[in-house]
Amino acid sequence: MGRRARFVRIDWIRGRLFDLGAYPAARLDRPGWIRGEVFQAREPALRAEVDAVEDYCPDAPERSEYVRRRVTTRSGLSVWAYAYRVEPSDALPIRGGRWRPPG
Repeated sequence: MGRRARFVRIDWIRGRLFDLGAYPAARLDRPGWIRGEVFQAREPALRAEVDAVEDYCPDAPERSEYVRRRVTTRSGLSVWAYAYRVEPSDALPIRGGRWRPPG
């Protein structure tokens, strides 16, 4: 994100991560904690670009792979998070709530 966003902190949100192979799936309706990085956007257009990367269409969330949700972190920050829209039926939970890219 470079200069377009400012790193705020590492934090945790409620939910569980699942391993889809090349990327994770967060389910916010599951018990557990998910580790993530909090950024503050410096440009309003950045949200739409991240939406596109996450395959989230605000005008048609039912066709999106992920949906954007407002959540509160463990430290009390109100942030946006992307939740996997469907049940990850064959995916294994990621222990510890921290995803690492394959390889």
